[in-house]
Amino acid sequence: MASKLLIAAAASTLFAVPAFAQEAAGAMSSSDTGAMAGDPAPKAATGAATDTSGVVGMADLRAGAAVRDAAGVSIGKIAKVKPAASGAAETVTLDLGANKWATVPASTLKLSDGVLVSSQTRAEILAGAEH
Repeated sequence: MASKLLIAAAASTLFAVPAFAQEAAGAMSSSDTGAMAGDPAPKAATGAATDTSGVVGMADLRAGAAVRDAAGVSIGKIAKVKPAASGAAETVTLDLGANKWATVPASTLKLSDGVLVSSQTRAEILAGAEH
């Protein structure tokens, strides 16, 4: 008799545990994310430079990234970034085309609507360009 009771209790536990697990998982996801169960997941960040605060990080200064002046004129593309001892960018070497290169302080570059913008004009940078 006791063994039948023990088997019945074990069987009922097998059916109840998955139900409790489903409730706990559903409750956790809606309260942790603020979303309701079944809502589409938020889109993941693409890694694209979209910061409009003006602060430029090392991730924004990648080789091949285009640099423009404040008027929107293309200056060139990043060829190399030299980091400071702190790990922040110190200087940026730009490929200006036609075998011309210029090294500018990283502090002269800002991010505007995802575009790297120099505080110097193309003419100013070309004046200090290496051939």
